[in-house]
Amino acid sequence: MKFNRQNLDKWKELSWKERRILLSAVLLLPATALALRFLGFNTTQSLLSRLIQLRKEKPPEELQKVAASTTRIVQIAASYGFYRASCLPQSLCLWWLLKLQSIQCELFLGMQKEADTFKGHAWVEVSGHVLNDHEDVGSRYISMFDVRK
Repeated sequence: MKFNRQNLDKWKELSWKERRILLSAVLLLPATALALRFLGFNTTQSLLSRLIQLRKEKPPEELQKVAASTTRIVQIAASYGFYRASCLPQSLCLWWLLKLQSIQCELFLGMQKEADTFKGHAWVEVSGHVLNDHEDVGSRYISMFDVRK
């Protein structure tokens, strides 16, 4: 991680819960990338699903606030942590952290043809709202499947 005065000030502004989520994301991003590489998507997603104990779902107004905060924290971890995660580990990490907080969400995997190559992408949605990409991501990528477990 990059340690400087500005980042330390930002750290101090986070609540204890946000700090815990940030530390979880910093550790989970490289672990997720390794699991994806050696175990594949299905096994990795299945392992993460087994670690979740769903509790009572949050009210809609709190749900959006917590989802936005968690998304921001995962993006911080991916940008400033010791591992620069691509969209799939970031989205799996975000999906799992949201599920841990009892937020129902979907993980989408999509494809896009660019010239003669295919490009894959992953993103997370809560109640039909895209969290970690632009709202139009579903129109730019053909969703191959979504994970609702």
